[in-house]
Amino acid sequence: TVIVNKNTECKMLTYGFASPSVSGSITQTPTGGTISVTVPNGTPLTNLTALFSLSDSAKAFISAVIQISNATSNNFTSQVVYKIIAQDTLYSELYFVNVITGKSKSCDILTYAIQTPASTGVITPNGTGGNINVTVSYGTALNNLVAIFTLSDSATAYLSNIKQQSGITSNNFTTTLSYKIVAQDTSFSKIYIVSVTIAPNAAADLFTYNIVSPVAAGTISTTSFGGIVNITVPFATNITNLVAQFTISDSAKAYVNTALQQSNITHNNYTDTLFLTVRAQDGTHTKLYKII
Repeated sequence: TVIVNKNTECKMLTYGFASPSVSGSITQTPTGGTISVTVPNGTPLTNLTALFSLSDSAKAFISAVIQISNATSNNFTSQVVYKIIAQDTLYSELYFVNVITGKSKSCDILTYAIQTPASTGVITPNGTGGNINVTVSYGTALNNLVAIFTLSDSATAYLSNIKQQSGITSNNFTTTLSYKIVAQDTSFSKIYIVSVTIAPNAAADLFTYNIVSPVAAGTISTTSFGGIVNITVPFATNITNLVAQFTISDSAKAYVNTALQQSNITHNNYTDTLFLTVRAQDGTHTKLYKII
């Protein structure tokens, strides 16, 4: 009679995961070993299925639950201990499995805005980063603005090698700025070009209106549509050809009918009520003033 001894080998020979498809690194020791597996960033660790091979006729257990390669799933958010029992059940070894999440390769600006005045940027991504355009209200000084932004998980933003902190770091936006976004895996980065422009002035106000000669100051009464300007000139003044001196909102323009008015230059006939239209720099907002 020939008796074949049972196998006493109880090694974990290979180890990895089915999805994502990755292989582990096994460090063998006299009593078992350690296994390190790195999975891509963002991989959920709570329900992974291992692919493994063992010594001939050996079996694997986790907390007395038998493990089947490519079938049994486990939670790998903390270290998992496999007990490998040989065919000869007097022999066993322990393998300690640690699953590591790889560093993120993402390096994008997800949102971008100027803190004060509150202005949201429009991000146009491209293969190497993107362009961001922000429009701030008229009159904003661009030399000391603070940006609010969000980045890819664990990414870092830099301007000229200076680390940027959302809601804290101030910069001069009078010219375009190039943000370098570096991923958690620092071999990956992208460039985002930020342009901040000032919105055109929406104001269309008439501040002062006077006749140059004879000198006569106008009194402006504001109304819902603009205002009424009352001017009194000396008796016998020829009012058919008078020049007005006036001030209006910054970058606005004044018209009588369609004729552009120039302070201290343009002549007008004041025999009848004159209607002065002030058009804002934005070309949309206007106000109408009656010159009486």
